[in-house]
Amino acid sequence: MVHMVELTVRDAAASARWYVAAFGFGIELTDAATGFVLLHHPGGGRLALRPGEPVAAGVKLHLRVADLDAEVERLRGIDIAPHGAVKSSGEGYRRARFADPDGVPVVLFEWCRPGA
Repeated sequence: MVHMVELTVRDAAASARWYVAAFGFGIELTDAATGFVLLHHPGGGRLALRPGEPVAAGVKLHLRVADLDAEVERLRGIDIAPHGAVKSSGEGYRRARFADPDGVPVVLFEWCRPGA
């Protein structure tokens, strides 16, 4: 079982605020000495933020949502715009792409097929 995903970020406190506001993560732990922040999501999963020089290559976060259109509009309301239009996939989902403050791709998706 995956315990968490860790991202290296320029400013862990600022990134934590962004993930809390944008996607409803809660702060589970902070370490003032190192700047490390551990976030948890009510739907499951943890995201660790470690200060340093970010490298987004090869990393992409996927977050499942129940209503993609509503989430995109909510994010627009807090000045977080998607990168391009919402797209549909032949695999049975719709997605919208965003980027966190350090450029890490964040994809919101919803299943469109029954039973998914």
